[in-house]
Amino acid sequence: FFNQKYLDRWIAIASMFPAIEFLAYTKSGWLDFSECPPNMVVRMSVWEDSNPKKVNYELPLASMEGLEQRERAFHCKPTYKCAECRFCWASTKDVFFTKH
Repeated sequence: FFNQKYLDRWIAIASMFPAIEFLAYTKSGWLDFSECPPNMVVRMSVWEDSNPKKVNYELPLASMEGLEQRERAFHCKPTYKCAECRFCWASTKDVFFTKH
């Protein structure tokens, strides 16, 4: 999401289609995500190049294994199948990925 107007358009689209689940990863922690509908999960991407001042800690985090993890983050492994696991879609808890 490169600016608030673009994010707001996606919020409007997700709101128009409540039966469809939306998932997005972002580094735009300075935007206002408070109006996201329940069918829109946005995860804050935190990687080596992330600026800690721009990380929105109100969003669930997605990071790489080896970076500091918050308590009880889910460890997604390369062998997991997204269509079966669905953690990123269905949970608002943090997730970290094994680099592969």
